[in-house]
Amino acid sequence: SRNFHCWNYRRYVMMVGKGMPLGEELHFSTSKIDENFSNYSAWHHRSFIIPKLIDSASKDNTRDLIDEEFRLLQQAFFYRSE
Repeated sequence: SRNFHCWNYRRYVMMVGKGMPLGEELHFSTSKIDENFSNYSAWHHRSFIIPKLIDSASKDNTRDLIDEEFRLLQQAFFYRSE
């Protein structure tokens, strides 16, 4: 789940249009972050997904997406690893 090369290949597959729909890709990265908040590869992957989602979303959906991402980031800021 934290293998940078696999995440990089996943982005390549996404870019050539053979991967999951973007919403599912975002959900997948969220599930990996929920499993391990220190999964920096999953966080980095989101930096490719979210701009693409924003480009294709309506103004209301864009706002919802940004608000949800901000909530997730707030959790990350206050997360304490054990």
